[in-house]
Amino acid sequence: MNLLSYRIVVITAKCIFLFLIFFYHLNNIVIAEESSFTPDGKEILKRIYHARTAIHKGDVVINTSTKVSDHKSVEWKWHIRFDGQKIRADIDRFGVSDVICLGCYSKNTRLFYTTALPSVPEGKMALTFYDGDEESSPLHQIPNPKWLGCWTEEFESLYYFEPALTFLNIDKNIIINVVEDDISGQNYWKVSLNQKGENMELFWSCWVDKNVWEKIVRCEHKMIKEGEDFFVAEANFENVCYDGKIWFPYKILSTRYEQKKLTRAAETTLKILSLNKPLQPEVFSLTGIDLLKKDTPVSWNLERDRPYPEGQLIWDGKNIVVMDELGHVKERMSKFHPIQKFLMFLGLSAVFLGVAMKLYKRSH
Repeated sequence: MNLLSYRIVVITAKCIFLFLIFFYHLNNIVIAEESSFTPDGKEILKRIYHARTAIHKGDVVINTSTKVSDHKSVEWKWHIRFDGQKIRADIDRFGVSDVICLGCYSKNTRLFYTTALPSVPEGKMALTFYDGDEESSPLHQIPNPKWLGCWTEEFESLYYFEPALTFLNIDKNIIINVVEDDISGQNYWKVSLNQKGENMELFWSCWVDKNVWEKIVRCEHKMIKEGEDFFVAEANFENVCYDGKIWFPYKILSTRYEQKKLTRAAETTLKILSLNKPLQPEVFSLTGIDLLKKDTPVSWNLERDRPYPEGQLIWDGKNIVVMDELGHVKERMSKFHPIQKFLMFLGLSAVFLGVAMKLYKRSH
């Protein structure tokens, strides 16, 4: 090899070496930039909100076991089906079965029925109708299961969770913070909402998968009063991906501490029968409620939509009908409004008078 060729080889080697060093540092810079990336907390919360509101229909079975302080655990079983604004819950608790349904009779009507024993001997529990709003039947509300995994308390209190305020319409006085945090050796984004009061601070936090923001693995709700934890509620979630696109918890472990003392602990398990799949029409109908037996009395606590204007209503197995004092189904005329009855009376009277006048003229 002559001198010129040697120099070319040396220069080429140096160039390759310098290029490798440059590429190495450039790669480190890119990795550093990626590792220092922190997403916008509002975007994470917005994505969670839209993922859950995209669940329009569902059929789920939920089992809860809640222990309050030193008392025995209370176990409930919920079978909930929902379709848009319609929602029905069949509940088993304390050996009693209940059904609550919004939309099983009419759009804004809520019904409740229970197999619990009546307080009056030989009495019957009534099928009760209310207006659909919360004020008319505060004890007969149904938590929407599509928000499971976003709330720290046990399932029964999920009804009071306001997702739009948490995920979307965030108050301007609330501070949003996003940091990396480890849970059991796994790295997650922790999104926290912080609101400061006069002598206290409120925190709501959720931990989400770095690659799948819709997958929440933990939630925490905390109040700090005068520098001390006044209460801390936590929930940890084990998730499943339903239908390849919907992340949903199948097991929830939640605890609540008040002044550092454990006051509530709950375990919730979830079985998804279907999400965003069509439901059978009879699910949201009176005939689709197996608990209802023939001759069940009906209590009508509404100002509207009453099937009959007066009289004791009962369920005859197919329809709501009205009974007379002797316990017999009244004539179909009972369905008519009093004004309609009066007009029918006038009509019949006019016919009777017309016939009488014709007979009178013929006889004279």
